[in-house]
Amino acid sequence: MMKAESFSAIFKLALFLFVVVGAVLAVVLINESKPIARSQSRPFPTLQQPTLVSLPPPLVFAASTPIPTTRPMPTPTPGSVTITLINDFCEELDYRVDGVRVVSALAAGATTTFESGRGAHSVQACQTGTTVCGEPLQVDWITDATAAIARGACPLTITVINEHCGDEDLYVDGQLVVIALPEQGKATFQVAPGKHLVQACPVGSTNCSETVLMEWLTSTSFSIAREPDCP
Repeated sequence: MMKAESFSAIFKLALFLFVVVGAVLAVVLINESKPIARSQSRPFPTLQQPTLVSLPPPLVFAASTPIPTTRPMPTPTPGSVTITLINDFCEELDYRVDGVRVVSALAAGATTTFESGRGAHSVQACQTGTTVCGEPLQVDWITDATAAIARGACPLTITVINEHCGDEDLYVDGQLVVIALPEQGKATFQVAPGKHLVQACPVGSTNCSETVLMEWLTSTSFSIAREPDCP
C-alpha cells in the first residue's frame, strides 16, 4: 500500500514538472517568432562638413623703436655765403630759403644779394605776397654763388601797327585783343610764346581779313597791311 502511494506522488511531481517546462518552452518559442516592434522611423541626420576657420598668423612684435616727436635738424656748416639773386621772370617775386622769405618783391630783371648759411637748402620763388609758388629746388651753397629765377613761359609783348586806311579790330585765337586801332596807330598786347591765329576786321564789320597763322617766340611787332582799295 505504501509503495503504491509513493509511486503516485512521484508520478504527480513528474507530471507537474513536465507541464511547467512545457509552458516555459512555449513562451520562449512564442517570443522568438514575434516580430520586434521598432520605434517610429526617423531619418539619420546628414552630417555637415566642418567649417574651416582660418586663424591669423601669430603676431610677431619687433623690438620697440621710439618715434621721434621732432625731426632732427641737420648739422649746420659753420659760416655763411653771399648769394646774388637775379629775377629773369616777367614779374616781381618773393624768394624763400627753407620756407623763410629772404627777398621780397624783387622786380622783373632786378638783382639783389642776401646772406645764407653754407650747405644744402630748399629754395622757392613765389608771387609777391602770396603762397602761389614754383616747385622747390635743392641747392648746395658752399661758396658765394649766383642764383637766377628762370623766365619760364612768360607772356610775350607784341606790337601791332595799323597801316590800313580805316580803324581796325584785331583778333588773336578768336579773342579780341585790340579795339578800334586807328590808321597808322600802334598798340601792344601780350600772348604766350607759340603759334597763334591772327585776323583783322574793320570796326563793327564782319568783312575781315584772312586768318593768318603766326609764330611768336620773342617779343616782336607786325603790321596790318594797307589794301589797294584805300584812297
